[in-house]
Amino acid sequence: MKRAVVVLGTFSVALLMHRILWLTPIYRELHGALPFYVAESLKNLLELGICVVALLAMGERHIAGALGLDRRVFRGLAFGLACTAPMLIGFALTRRSDVHDPLAVAYLAFFAPFIEEAISRGFAFRTLRRLGWPLWTAAAACALLTGIAHVEKGQTAWSILGLFWITGVGGFAFCWLVERWQSLWFPLALHALMNFWWEVFNVAPTALGGWVAFTLQTACILIAIFVTLFLTPSRRGRLQPIGEDRLGDRGELHVRRALVDLPDL
Repeated sequence: MKRAVVVLGTFSVALLMHRILWLTPIYRELHGALPFYVAESLKNLLELGICVVALLAMGERHIAGALGLDRRVFRGLAFGLACTAPMLIGFALTRRSDVHDPLAVAYLAFFAPFIEEAISRGFAFRTLRRLGWPLWTAAAACALLTGIAHVEKGQTAWSILGLFWITGVGGFAFCWLVERWQSLWFPLALHALMNFWWEVFNVAPTALGGWVAFTLQTACILIAIFVTLFLTPSRRGRLQPIGEDRLGDRGELHVRRALVDLPDL
């Protein structure tokens, strides 16, 4: 229970990092003097940093493995590219590409989603699962906090509700993807490429972009779900406890072979 409190507390602080840093003059000055992604990148690094510190404090020594970043990189990228094809095709047919600041697009499409997936699904969700939380309970907790963190971008009651719905449901689906694939690269690639097409075609400043955009977003999520159901088994095995030594698939195979080859005594 104490570890779960640490995880949820750390995750909440990470989600509130912008508001916390806004209390400092230097962060406000950075926002005013430089492009927004400079200060936001520093904020993101702090978010990831406190999550890594929390993992280390709980005895975890394999940070990449704990976050789900140590396997299936290229398959995850291919998955994201295939599943976001509706957004690419739909926006290409209905909009024009309009990129004014490539660095801003790179930040919004790749760096920011990487940090969000690392702290939301890699840290919070996967750690809660390894602490014994049921799949849907852990996913709901992370999706709820993620949805609440995004509503501040809304200007009206309907936009706030819409942002909470899209980011909350999307976060729930991404948690499920991590669980099925046992790799953060699948939801990360899906998230990053959805953002990329959104920014390349300059759809809207928030995740709300009208019914056409909403339909394309939903199509991408549904395709990801169907592909995952078709290609992955339902995982009910034992989860890796925090801090337990990892041999990895090859290491376990070598151990098994060594045991088989031992002579009878």
